[in-house]
Amino acid sequence: MLRVLIVDDEYIMRQGLKYIIDWNAYGYEIVGEAQNGEEALRKIEELSPHIVFTDIVMPTLNGVDFTEAVHKLYPSVQMIVLSGYDKFEYVKQTFINGVVDYILKPTLNPTDILRVLEKASSNIPGYIKQNSSKASPERSLARLILGHDTEPDAVLIEKLKGNSYVIYSADIRGAERKGTDMIELLSEKLDNDMDEYISETKVRAIIREQYYTVVFACETNHFIELFRKLENISNKLGTISNDYFAVLSREFYSLEDLEKIYKQDIENITGISFYYEGLHLIRHDQIVNGKDTENPRFDFFEFNQLIQNRQYAGALELLDQYNTAALSARMDITSLKNQIKNVLYHFIDSVSTENKDLELNHVAYFADINDSKYEKSYLECTQNIFLELKEILSKQQPIDERLYGINKYISDNYNVDLRLEDIAEKFGLNYNYLSTYFSQQMGENFSEYLTKIRIEKARTLLRNTNMSIAEVAESVGYLDQSYFARVFKKIVGDTPTGWRSHRP
Repeated sequence: MLRVLIVDDEYIMRQGLKYIIDWNAYGYEIVGEAQNGEEALRKIEELSPHIVFTDIVMPTLNGVDFTEAVHKLYPSVQMIVLSGYDKFEYVKQTFINGVVDYILKPTLNPTDILRVLEKASSNIPGYIKQNSSKASPERSLARLILGHDTEPDAVLIEKLKGNSYVIYSADIRGAERKGTDMIELLSEKLDNDMDEYISETKVRAIIREQYYTVVFACETNHFIELFRKLENISNKLGTISNDYFAVLSREFYSLEDLEKIYKQDIENITGISFYYEGLHLIRHDQIVNGKDTENPRFDFFEFNQLIQNRQYAGALELLDQYNTAALSARMDITSLKNQIKNVLYHFIDSVSTENKDLELNHVAYFADINDSKYEKSYLECTQNIFLELKEILSKQQPIDERLYGINKYISDNYNVDLRLEDIAEKFGLNYNYLSTYFSQQMGENFSEYLTKIRIEKARTLLRNTNMSIAEVAESVGYLDQSYFARVFKKIVGDTPTGWRSHRP
């Protein structure tokens, strides 16, 4: 497997790349992702990817500087640039840094991804394209399941002779992470624990390095007995690894239907196991009977309206209701998790303009959602997230009240180096949001507002004290007397000296 790292500051873009092709089927593995070039350099050191997809425009360390750093530090890493139509000048600069090729984001598609991957892969020493011609039942089975072949070859047909067929497939990743050689254990059980009465032939394959898959050729009247034996084996393996889970397909009668049956009955093993905690083998017909309702639709328009009206608790309640309904409908969990994360990201992005601390929360939230293996833990996780967000936002002081505090703070500190960035930090607000909101509410921007306050204070000092012009300037926050005089004249229409001599 060639290791791939995705670098882009847009969460939606990173998710889109991860699911645009079946990476494992083509010999690639997504080993990580990063939000900017600085984080990506650390990930490269940690994960040693062969290929890096990187955006051009990113915060902290942009794509041009990032590709230059990678080219110098990790010259063997193959880089592919993601770009918009209007960024080609930047793209040209990255080719100097050893970039293999670029892809336009607006036209991103699987064909382009595979094209640039093949181009990048060809530059990697020792890379061999996965197109071996050596025939074997195991290889033939894998190619047929993955859709690389459209019909079974003679080797597989000769091996699998029977009146009907079934597919048994187990998710072996959880067990492998625990250090258990589940492949060896499962192979041993299938070879040694089957009764002599069950004389079916079988062919095995490891699909995408995740699923141990076996196709049995059997007599039709042996199906129930075969299920019971496989259930017994699965339960034994479940005592070794609680996460062990397998699915048994329906009976089918032609190997030409193998890919279709696999896609319909087997492919989403992880998603199926999510709803059956504690179960180690399930038949396809049991899954179908459990799903008797259509997937609900999320009302994104109403959700947005609630956010715009600052009815945040109502928006989260709407999301919670949808989440619960989707679980009841046995919605595909990968799709549901992605949708919940996308909606949460939109929600946090919208409300973080008024509470910048929320910007940091979504990473932890998404990690918790991804780590939830089963329905009960996932539901508890998401409901806790919704509750926490409600509590944070309910304690948030209304922006109008904070604006009063901001004005008082400016009035008390006008004579020091005062910046809107610091005020936003002090009051827990997003800088861009505060800048826009301040201008809307006050009818002028922060700089204009601060200048007027300083000049008004200066007029008071010029009128009521004998302080020199330099002393007055410094007292209201201007270290440069000449600059103070220019600003004063622009606002008042006269110089400080002239205004003092004609003061009322």
